[in-house]
Amino acid sequence: MSHATGFRWCRLTLRLAVYARDGWRCLACGCRLRWRKGRGKWIDRRPEAASLDHVVPRTQGGSHAAENLITLCVGCNSERRDRPIGEWRPELVDAVAIAVSTPVDRRLGVELVRQLDPAFLARRSVRSGTRPAEVPF
Repeated sequence: MSHATGFRWCRLTLRLAVYARDGWRCLACGCRLRWRKGRGKWIDRRPEAASLDHVVPRTQGGSHAAENLITLCVGCNSERRDRPIGEWRPELVDAVAIAVSTPVDRRLGVELVRQLDPAFLARRSVRSGTRPAEVPF
């Protein structure tokens, strides 16, 4: 089974909405996350860079649904690999449960994209044939 790598497996609007839900902080170490647009793609590989992680890893049947995504810095995400949260850092189980039970505001994700990369929605609308306001989540 092949999986998309990097940032392409998740829509930018959902990614930013999850980061916002989690307060733009790594749920594991608590560091304030940095976010930058690089080389025309949303990419940043510094240890303090924002990344999404699956609560139930994809290798164990986890989905890309918002309820299965948490915000970790790249360093913590790399450290965790595909271990269960409880095995990796048992003290995080409650914080992760609270985070994933909090609804993600997808409209906020769209608004963040408009603020951070206004051309992104325009590019999406040209490819999909929709107006920017109708870009699906």
